[in-house]
Amino acid sequence: NELYYKLSKYDNTKNNNKEIYTYLDNILKDYKQLLNLIEKYNDKKIFMIGVFNDTNNINNDIFYNYINKHLENYTKNTNIIFINEIDNNKEYITKTKPIYITNKGNLAIFNKIYSKISNFYLHKEL
Repeated sequence: NELYYKLSKYDNTKNNNKEIYTYLDNILKDYKQLLNLIEKYNDKKIFMIGVFNDTNNINNDIFYNYINKHLENYTKNTNIIFINEIDNNKEYITKTKPIYITNKGNLAIFNKIYSKISNFYLHKEL
């Protein structure tokens, strides 16, 4: 993905952080436009799973946290339920390339979504 590529090539010893944050803000703008379109054509609850650091570079955690924090804040007053179980939990992603979500991570995401759905329908029936 484009974010992975950009961050994997980013060298914070040579580059200015302003450049990368400008890039991230543009990605967030695109995400928000996409989420607005999805909400426009869908009146049901939407689950969005946060991004995780798949670059195997701990220095990039700050950028992924930045994206997730902004997306979480953006979705607060929408029909979008933001799930961010992977963020900063190293047990939920593999330690070697290719980096992907582990079974433990997938189970954590499933449990969070299941809990949200259960709470939503439980309260709706009351």
